[in-house]
Amino acid sequence: MNPFQGYKREERIITDPDIHDNIKEFAQLDGAFVVSGDGVVEAAGRYITIDTGMVKIQKGLGTRHSSIAAMTMATESIGIVVRKAAV
Repeated sequence: MNPFQGYKREERIITDPDIHDNIKEFAQLDGAFVVSGDGVVEAAGRYITIDTGMVKIQKGLGTRHSSIAAMTMATESIGIVVRKAAV
């Protein structure tokens, strides 16, 4: 399920302060955010399946890093990996 489905485009602009709490809450879920080039959140909690066989990343980085590297190799996109630091 896409938690942003059904919301108007102007209600999903990532720079709008009114959406920040929603983004923080949804960021705790597994999966990726999909944000358009003009900053509109299209989906959250997405699982993206992609072949990571051609990706070469430095040791110590995990599957989220190889997945985003493969995605940016296959598409005209920018990938950002975010993880919550251990407390």
